[in-house]
Amino acid sequence: MAKPLGPLFEGVPGIAGATVTGDGRLALVLDLAGLAGEGGQLLPSLKAAG
Repeated sequence: MAKPLGPLFEGVPGIAGATVTGDGRLALVLDLAGLAGEGGQLLPSLKAAG
């Protein structure tokens, strides 16, 4: 289950939220569609492949 990160990370492109892994560590959940939609600025290899 992913949880929003709150106002600190609100509006940061490519970050969808966070989740706790089975061993208790925190992991960021990436928004790959958001990263790819940034005009290729964040992930130029995705734009070139698409």
